[in-house]
Amino acid sequence: MLNDPDPARSRAAMELMIESNEPQLVRLAIDHGLLSATPEVRAYALRAFLDTRPTLLVQVTLPDDVPEKFEGHFRHVTDGTILSNGTATYRLNVGMFHAEKNCYLETGHDWCGIAITPDGVAMSTRAHGNSGRWTYTNLTFQDSGQLAGSTTVWDVPGGFTTSLTLTP
Repeated sequence: MLNDPDPARSRAAMELMIESNEPQLVRLAIDHGLLSATPEVRAYALRAFLDTRPTLLVQVTLPDDVPEKFEGHFRHVTDGTILSNGTATYRLNVGMFHAEKNCYLETGHDWCGIAITPDGVAMSTRAHGNSGRWTYTNLTFQDSGQLAGSTTVWDVPGGFTTSLTLTP
């Protein structure tokens, strides 16, 4: 039923599998949905995945000429890591879904951390202590099920290529 060409049937099968709370069925349904060519099915699978409140590992590819202030601002806002291979990574803990704001809150805070968009996700992080510093990441689904796009960092010019893998 997951492979039914009718998106409504495919989604109904996914819903039943997810509602079963059987870990293997839930994972199978989410993985299938994330790889779907149908945006509504992908969005449903993404929401089901985020409802598990995972910790996401976001990877930012840095150019050779990364601005000097990137490292300090990136680490301050995300508590992320700059790796020697030219990649910066940070973890984003998915909080509870807030129905009125239509987003997942950043864990431990009352602001939106993740919003599902028609093509993927929009994610933001803020520096703790209300310093006004932030990162903003906009990612769209690729055919592989991976999300790709860019991240902007407070007071650093330009955007940086970013990816997020949700499937094993």
